[in-house]
Amino acid sequence: TDPAVLDDFAATTGATLLRRPEDEVLDEVAAAEDAALAAADAAWDALVVVGALLPVAFFAWLWGWLGLGRARLLAVPVGFTAFALPWEYFLRARIDVPLQIWSADVAKLLLDLSGHPVRIWNEYTIYDARFYVIVNETCSGMNMLVTLAMYTLVFGWVAQPSLRSRLLLFLLVVPLALLANGARIAGIHLMGLYGGQELAMGPWHTRSAYLIFLPVFWFLFVVNQALLRRAARRAAAPPPPA
Repeated sequence: TDPAVLDDFAATTGATLLRRPEDEVLDEVAAAEDAALAAADAAWDALVVVGALLPVAFFAWLWGWLGLGRARLLAVPVGFTAFALPWEYFLRARIDVPLQIWSADVAKLLLDLSGHPVRIWNEYTIYDARFYVIVNETCSGMNMLVTLAMYTLVFGWVAQPSLRSRLLLFLLVVPLALLANGARIAGIHLMGLYGGQELAMGPWHTRSAYLIFLPVFWFLFVVNQALLRRAARRAAAPPPPA
């Protein structure tokens, strides 16, 4: 309940309200939200800051209500709500073009290594004498990056007890997303090279976006299993001599 409403109720009825410790936390959360909303009036981009503060504010409320120990158990589910924000809209102008360029570079490297040398024009178009692929905004890998981050966050929370290992898995998100998106672009170029425009821009153009997740998920699973085995070996190792 809004503290101001409670104060008005007390002034009107003469009732005495006992404030709990968590009420002070709620007051601070409300003040932080008010400050964030005031800042959001300056520009539309500031709205994402307000949205990102909502999970933080809710975690602070849980801290005041349940205590830090129990609140920490819910940190990942609470933080996961931040993915409900339209990150692609707010980040498109900032990182979409770099993602296009990096994905084109990865695709060129993979094609060169496979014996299909290509050239790059205008930083995000790969081509040879027979076919070309433009890495536009929809193929930049933004959706893959956000989706993979969501999956890795949940997978690490469920399957990995070590916070340090969870962080290591999460650090793999960006390089894996770039590598996977570059591989998909290289695959589209090869489909166009050997199957023509109909194959490269047909149903498999979209299906490849889903299929490329399979090896990525498998790799994360293998890395997590290796981390679990290492932790088990360390736990079973005899203590060092005194």
